[in-house]
Amino acid sequence: MLGAIAQKFVVRTLVEDFIDCLYQQNSDRMLTQSTAKLSEQALQKIWDNPDDAEYDQL
Repeated sequence: MLGAIAQKFVVRTLVEDFIDCLYQQNSDRMLTQSTAKLSEQALQKIWDNPDDAEYDQL
């Protein structure tokens, strides 16, 4: 009986860990996308210049 309870606990723990992992990956992805979106305007000012245009041709 104790073995079945322990097995259920292990399975539950694994499922919870997997869900936490998926949640963390989604949070990381959302943070990365938000940061990229927020930085576009600042980076555009840096990259849109005559000196950088030469690298666009490569």
